Amino acid sequence: MPGDSIGLLTPDNRVFPVYMGRYRLLTLCTVLFALTCGSLAQPASAQTPPAPAASEDASRPFLGFWKIDESAGDTAYINIKPRGRASVFWTGMSSDKIESGTYVMDGAKLVITWTTGFQEVLEQPSTNVIIRKTFPLGASLSGTPTLEARGERLDSRVPGSLTVPPTGPRLNPATIAAGEVNASALRSPYIGYWEVRQGTGSVLGIGGGSEFFFLNLQRAGKAQAVQRNSWDDSISKQVGSWTVEGEQAHILWPSGHKDVLTKKADGTYELIAFNEKQSSSNTLPVRQVDASGAQALFTAGETRLFTIEDFVGYWRFDDRKPDTRPHLEIERWGTASRFADPNNPSQSRETGEWKITQSGIAVTWASGVVDLMEVSPTGYMQKTFAAGTSLASAPANSARVRRISRNEVATAIAAGEARNRAAEVTKRQSEAEERLKAQADARRKAEEDAKRLAAEEQHQRELAEAQRVAAENAEKQRIADAEAAKIAQTEAARLAKAEAEARVQAEAAAAARAKAEEESRRLAAAEEAANRRAAEQAEARQKAEAEAARVAQLEKEQMLAEEARLAAEASAKAATSSGVEKPATDITSTEKPAAVVVSEAQKQAEQEEAARKAAAEAALAQRKADEAARKAAADAELAERKAAEAARIAAEEARVRAEAELAAKQRAEADRRREEAIAQEKKSKQEAEEQSRQRALAEADSKRKQEAEALRNAEVAKAREAEAAARAKAAEQGRQRVVAEQAAKPPQFVGLQPTAAKAPLMNDLVWNLVWEERFNGTSLDPDRWNVGYPSKNVANNELSGYAEDNIRIKDGALVVTARDKAIDYGGRNQPYTSGVITTFGKFEQAYGYFETRVRVTEGKGLWPNFWLFSKGAAAIRVLDIFGNEPDKTYHTVVAEDSTGTPKQRGFQRKGVDFSWEYHVVGVMWTPSAITFHVDGEEIGRLTDNIPAEPMSIVLSMAVGGDLVGPPDGWTPFPAYYWVDWVRVYKLSE
Repeated sequence: MPGDSIGLLTPDNRVFPVYMGRYRLLTLCTVLFALTCGSLAQPASAQTPPAPAASEDASRPFLGFWKIDESAGDTAYINIKPRGRASVFWTGMSSDKIESGTYVMDGAKLVITWTTGFQEVLEQPSTNVIIRKTFPLGASLSGTPTLEARGERLDSRVPGSLTVPPTGPRLNPATIAAGEVNASALRSPYIGYWEVRQGTGSVLGIGGGSEFFFLNLQRAGKAQAVQRNSWDDSISKQVGSWTVEGEQAHILWPSGHKDVLTKKADGTYELIAFNEKQSSSNTLPVRQVDASGAQALFTAGETRLFTIEDFVGYWRFDDRKPDTRPHLEIERWGTASRFADPNNPSQSRETGEWKITQSGIAVTWASGVVDLMEVSPTGYMQKTFAAGTSLASAPANSARVRRISRNEVATAIAAGEARNRAAEVTKRQSEAEERLKAQADARRKAEEDAKRLAAEEQHQRELAEAQRVAAENAEKQRIADAEAAKIAQTEAARLAKAEAEARVQAEAAAAARAKAEEESRRLAAAEEAANRRAAEQAEARQKAEAEAARVAQLEKEQMLAEEARLAAEASAKAATSSGVEKPATDITSTEKPAAVVVSEAQKQAEQEEAARKAAAEAALAQRKADEAARKAAADAELAERKAAEAARIAAEEARVRAEAELAAKQRAEADRRREEAIAQEKKSKQEAEEQSRQRALAEADSKRKQEAEALRNAEVAKAREAEAAARAKAAEQGRQRVVAEQAAKPPQFVGLQPTAAKAPLMNDLVWNLVWEERFNGTSLDPDRWNVGYPSKNVANNELSGYAEDNIRIKDGALVVTARDKAIDYGGRNQPYTSGVITTFGKFEQAYGYFETRVRVTEGKGLWPNFWLFSKGAAAIRVLDIFGNEPDKTYHTVVAEDSTGTPKQRGFQRKGVDFSWEYHVVGVMWTPSAITFHVDGEEIGRLTDNIPAEPMSIVLSMAVGGDLVGPPDGWTPFPAYYWVDWVRVYKLSE
C-alpha cells in the first residue's frame, strides 16, 4: 500500500486504514489488539468490536451479565452477548447446566428464545436493572407471563468465581432429546417451595403426625418432600422427580406414589395425592411459600450455603498494624494460600483447598493442618486445628481476622518495601559513615602532627589576634573614657555656671523681696493713715451735711418769713393806698393795730437777718465741707495709688520668690541629673565591658564552630566526591564492559541465565547476556534510552500524554508515574499524564531472550506494558496488564501472514498478582518459535509467521482508552509502574 498507510482486515471483512510512520507501530498494535481481544476471552466491556449494526446498537444496553434472585430460592445468571447470542444457568438447588439462546430486539425490549423453546422478554427501566418476563411454551408474548422477576447488572468476574461453577453439558436439542434434562421444568411457575396442609394424618408414607409437610420442586425435574418430626434436626426426607404436563406439575416418588400439583379456577393451588396404583386420591390445600423461610427445612443439619464473595480475598490478623501484609489468601475455585512470612510470600507460600461448612469455610493445607474460618457476631474468626484433629475439638490457635482490599495490600506492600528500603538506606548510610569514619581516622592519623602544628600556629595567631583586639579595645575604651570625662567636665561647668546664675538671681530676688516687704509695710501704714483720714473726713462730711441741712432749714424758715413780710408789706401798702382807715377801737375789725404791725415787721426783719446769717454760715459750712471732701478724695486717691504700688511690689516680690524657688528646683534637678549621668556613665561602661567580653567569647566560639563545620564539610565533601567518583567509575566500567561484551564474538557473559532457563525447550540452551539495564544510577543513560515517543500520536483513544518528569530512578528501579494531571500532548488536551522510555535508534536485536522484572499499581484505567517494536509492521507485546485485573496478563505477537496482512495472536494467563510483588516476564524468540514465560513458567508458544526484523524495547504505562476504559473513583493517583531490571540474551554460538 503506498505512502504511510496500510489496511487491516477486521473479523467482519471490513478494511480498517491505519496511518503509519517511523515508530508509529503503537497505533497499529493497539488497533490489532482491540480487534482480536475477543479471541483472548476478554470481557465484552473491554473489547473494541467492529462497528455494530443498528440492532446491535439497540441491544448494547443489555450486553453483559445479569443476576436474578428467583422466588424459588436459587439464582439465575444471564449473559447477553453481542450479535444476538445469550446464555443462562442457575445456582443453588437448581440445574447447573448452561442453556443457550438467541435474541432479537422488539423496540426497546429484548426477546430471547431459549433452546428449550421458552421465550422471555427483557425490559430495562434503568441502566443497571432489568425486568424479566417468562412465558409458557408456545404462548403469545402479548399474554400474561407466568413468571416475572427483577435483575441487576453484574461484574463479569463474579459468575466465573462461584463456589460451584456450571459443570453439566450445554443444553441443546440433542441433550434435551436424550432426556438429560427436563426442559419443561426449567421455567415452570411450579418451581419453588410449597406448604401442604395434611391435617393430622400422614401422606406419602412420611408419617409423623405433623399438620404440614413441604415440597420443593427444583429446576430440571428434581423434587423433594420434607417433614420435621420434632423441633430438633430430625427430619424425614423423600426425593423424586417431576414434569410439567399441560398446566399441572406431576410428581413421582420412589415409592410409586404420584402427586399432582394444580392451579384452581380461583387462583389457589391444591395437591392431589395418588397411591401407587393410582386408584384413589386425597386432595390437600397448598400454598407457595417464600424460599428464605422454607430452605431451612431442607438444609437442616446440613451445611450453610455461602458464596465465595463472603470469603474470597486477602486476610490479616485483626491485631496487626494497618501496614502489615496479609497472611492468608482465599482464592477462587476452592484454592487458598497462606504465608509463613508475609514479607516473603514467594518463598513461604503453602497451598490448600477449602470448602464451605455450616458457619464458614474449612481450609485443608498441604501439611494436613486445617484452618476454620467462621463468621461470628463480631466479625471473622480463624481457628487452627492440627493435622488429623476433629473440628469438634478445641482448636490449637484462635484469632480474629479481617479481610482487606487490594489497595490495603498494596499499601502494606509499599510500607514493607519502604521499611526495607529505609533499612537498606540506613545500612548504606551506616556503611558510608563507617567508611567515612575510617577515612577520617586514617586522615587524622596521617595528619596528626600537621594538625597539631596547625593548631598551635592557629592558637598563637588567636592569641596575637586576641591581644591586638584587646589593645584596640583598650585604646577605644580610653578614647571613650576621655570623651566621657570631657563631656562630664563640660556638663559640670555648665551646671556650676547655671548654679551661680541661679544663686545671684536668688539673692536679687531676696533683696527685692525684702524691699517689697518694707514697701508693703510702708504702704500698709499709709493705707491705715489714709483710712483714718477717710474716716475723719467722712465724719466731718456727715457733720457738714447735718449743718447744711440745719442751715437749709433756717433758710427755708427765713424764706417763709420773708414771704410773710413781703406779703404784709404788700398788704400794708395796699391799705395805705386805698385811704380807708379803720377805727382803732373797733374790736370787730380784722385789722391789727399799727404797733402790732410794726412789732411783727421788726420781728420779721430780725428773722430774715437771722436767716441770712444762717444762710451765710451754711454756705461757709458747705464750702468747708466741700473742701474737706476734696481733700479726703485726694487723700483716698493717694492711698489707692500707694496701695496699688504696694500690690505691684508684692506681686514683683512673689514673682521673684517664684523664680528663686524655680531656680532652686532647677538646681536640684541639675544635681540629680548629674548624679544620674554619672551613674549611667558607670553602668554604660560596665555594660560595654560585659558586651565586649561576651562578643569576644561569642566570636571565639563562632570561629571554633565555623572551623569545625568547615573541617567536617570538607571531609564529607571529600567522601562524597570519592563516592561519586567511585560510582562514576563503576558506571563507566559497567558501560565499557557492556560495550566490550557486545562487541565480543561470541559474548563472554558467564553464569547469568534467563529466569526461564529450566523451562521446556530451554533447559539445553546456553544463553549469553548481551544487554542489561539495572537502573542503579540516579538517572537514565541517554546513550541507551529515549524518554517519550518520537511522535506525539494518541492511539486507542488513550487519555494520557507522556512527560519526561514522570520517569525517574529510585532505589535501584525505574519508576514510571501516572498522574491525574492534564497535559497538552500532540495538540490534544489529555486529562492524565504518564511516562514511556524506548531504545529506538540506540539498541535493537533480532531473536534472543528478552525479560524484565516488574510490579504494578492496581486501578481501573491503568495499562503498564513491556513491548518489542520493529521499524516495520512486526511487534512482540511481551506483557500487557490492565489495572482492574492485576492478576491477569496478556502476551501477543503481531506479524504478517502469508498474504502480507498483519495479524495478531496471543495468550492470556490469570493467577499471578503483579500488584502484590515483583514478577519476571520474558519471551524466547527464535526463527522457529516465540514462547512467553511468567516467573519461568511457560504461558504459550507460537510456531508460525515468526517475525525476523530487529526490534527495540518499549516500557510504558498508558491511562484510559478503548481497551481498559477510563479510571474510576477507586483508581489511585499517582499510580506507579516499577521496573527492577531489563535483560537481553543471545544463544551461545
